[in-house]
Amino acid sequence: MTSQALSVGEYESQVEPFKPVRGLAATNPNDLRLFLYDWFTHFEHASVVDFYLSHLDDNSMSIAFPGMAPLTSHAAFIGWYSNLLAQTLWNFHDISAMEVKQTSPQDYLISFVVDWYGEVRPGSDQLAGWQSRSDSHIYHHRLRQTWTVKVADRLLIEKIIVTGADTPSPISTGQNKSIVQGAFDAWRAGTGSPFDLLDEHATWTIVGHSLASKTYRSRAAFLDEVIKPFNARLSRGLKPVIRNIYADADTVIVFFDAEGMARDGKPYQNTYVWLLDMREGTIVRAFAFFDSLVFNDFWGRVSPVAH
Repeated sequence: MTSQALSVGEYESQVEPFKPVRGLAATNPNDLRLFLYDWFTHFEHASVVDFYLSHLDDNSMSIAFPGMAPLTSHAAFIGWYSNLLAQTLWNFHDISAMEVKQTSPQDYLISFVVDWYGEVRPGSDQLAGWQSRSDSHIYHHRLRQTWTVKVADRLLIEKIIVTGADTPSPISTGQNKSIVQGAFDAWRAGTGSPFDLLDEHATWTIVGHSLASKTYRSRAAFLDEVIKPFNARLSRGLKPVIRNIYADADTVIVFFDAEGMARDGKPYQNTYVWLLDMREGTIVRAFAFFDSLVFNDFWGRVSPVAH
């Protein structure tokens, strides 16, 4: 049974994205996942080109590989695919880190990492272009692919962008920012906080020369040594106001002000910058910057209330 720590509204809001609001027959993210695997399985069986062309709009398509001009027509794709079959003996695709995001009622974005394995035919005059190491005909290329797919009477690929696997997912970047923004909104509303996102083994580093500056090696250590005694010095909890929030790959940067009331009746006001490294929606590493003089005065002046 699901934990009841969340309110029923919060619990149901987490489930809401999976509700088939357009009916059970409508396309959903699992249809996109199935399509993706079906696409690559056809490559592995060296299927006839007609399957691929049925999912590419001849008048609106772009497939961009590194170092190549984009394929923007059926004819260009046929030429590329024919060369693939002529130059290689076999291909296999191991897909990981797949993310699917619906961007409009009829459009989806898919981003994933693919480990592409295969073998170049003996005597190929394009051997160097396929090799991942110079002493083998076996190749392994690790790539990120990002697809734009339209739902029509069938799924149509409008765009494929192929880059190195270390390229950030455009989906994760946006999701991480939204997750952190939502946690700050909950903090301001008094219904949660960004600390709820901390992984059990997260590290939190307070940079500088404050009385709390060091690296905390777990969620529990950080909460027990900093957050709980901090809150115990307040008569009115801290409220954040975000000045700006940025996201790049798996890192979210939050620039914000925070204000609360100390137990001695004096306000606590400080400005913070947090650098948050995210993984699967949780914070796994953080660096915090703030005015150490303001913090030290508060920390040393006010005694925490005993619980």
